[in-house]
Amino acid sequence: MQQVPPIMPSSRPPYQPIPAGPFRTPIRDDDTPRSRPPAVTPKAKRAASAAILTGEAGGNLVLSRLQSWGIPAQPAMPGVAYDLIADVPHVDMLRIQVKTRTRPKGQVCSFAMTRGQYYSPAGMFPYDKDDYDIAAFVCLSAHQVFFCIGPVERISVRAMWLRSPGIDRDTFALALQSLQRRRRAEQLAWLAAMSPEEPLAPHAGPAAQTMFAYY
Repeated sequence: MQQVPPIMPSSRPPYQPIPAGPFRTPIRDDDTPRSRPPAVTPKAKRAASAAILTGEAGGNLVLSRLQSWGIPAQPAMPGVAYDLIADVPHVDMLRIQVKTRTRPKGQVCSFAMTRGQYYSPAGMFPYDKDDYDIAAFVCLSAHQVFFCIGPVERISVRAMWLRSPGIDRDTFALALQSLQRRRRAEQLAWLAAMSPEEPLAPHAGPAAQTMFAYY
């Protein structure tokens, strides 16, 4: 009687799935449930989209108003705490944060200076003190904008005042004057903090040595 040789285990390594490449779907060989982001309701999607479009409309209105006054301005890069950058003569670069409402609520138009989106994971949070120089507040139904020096937490104005002719140019000039006074006070405070015997830095050029010659 012929004996059958025993079956020996294979010496080859166990099967391993091919690693997932850029065009392959990873093979899951376990029953671990996949984590999914929280579901976003259609209402939340519509609200977030409407808020983005409203903000874009307000920023475009301020941008066109500044450029019509002969002030070079452009949108800021995404992710920073301000919306527009303007090159104003005798003021240097100006950081402008824009807040927009579609229409007044009754006879009052109110604005809250907060960052973020209500429906985003980070939620809403306040601005820091030095996030922007000037705030621009837009009411789309009135096609009007007014300006205020920052920081601002909340501001409310009457709808009748907002429709006053020239309110955009007047408030912009007032905000610039306030900003210039603030910067001048900061420069004078910096000079006062210096020791009388302390010279300017050796690497400071002629521009730095004459920076405060007009005070």
